[in-house]
Amino acid sequence: MSFSQCDLSDIVAQAIQGQTIAAGERGIEIDNRVTGPMPLEADGFRLRQVVDNLLSNAIKYNVEDGRVDVSVSAAGDTIDLVVSDTGIGLSELEQSKLFERYFRAEGVRQSTIHGSGLGLTISRDIIRRHGGDLTVSSAIGVGTTFTATIPRAR
Repeated sequence: MSFSQCDLSDIVAQAIQGQTIAAGERGIEIDNRVTGPMPLEADGFRLRQVVDNLLSNAIKYNVEDGRVDVSVSAAGDTIDLVVSDTGIGLSELEQSKLFERYFRAEGVRQSTIHGSGLGLTISRDIIRRHGGDLTVSSAIGVGTTFTATIPRAR
């Protein structure tokens, strides 16, 4: 990890731009609800990996013509990055196993959606190395929301 001053708003904007084609191919709208600068001391490269993974999953496991909302908000000395989708959702059992290495939900294993089951494990590890955490809430047929809570300073 290489910590320095960075702006999570910029990281989110760049990640969204990088996912525009993939989202467009499935008719998925990405709504960037980030309204202003969100400076923090972090490893910007690693945070970009997290945002890329959360966005690509939100697109991959979404429904055709679905939506992804991305927001960033500050609360005291932490910042919350929230990525929500209108996708297929996860059961409570799947949510409890989601951050285990190589875990892939039953419905995904039987589909043509590719993945290794490592992205969320790595993403949570990156956020934890920043002193924060990555959590999930989901409902089948409604969608999934990931929240990364990151300290503003080390």
